[in-house]
Amino acid sequence: TLASQIRKGKGLQRIKQALKAKQLDVELITEELKEVDWLEQAYQLKVKKFGTEVSKDQKIKAKQIRFLQYRGFDMSVIMKAIARTSDEE
Repeated sequence: TLASQIRKGKGLQRIKQALKAKQLDVELITEELKEVDWLEQAYQLKVKKFGTEVSKDQKIKAKQIRFLQYRGFDMSVIMKAIARTSDEE
């Protein structure tokens, strides 16, 4: 379930929600959740949807933030992901 959710581009919060829905214990995979690079996941999802350009337009930034929030990423990760440039990889 965890691998499937990560492949689908889901963030930590959405994964926890899916695990609860399937009545799986989040504590069992806490270590695996810690090993995931959430910033990299969010960045790759942002690049796939919006490209590598760091937007200065507030409307586009807001759209990217809403998209990543819906996917279940934390705000701190989202802000780093949308501000990250392609040469920071």
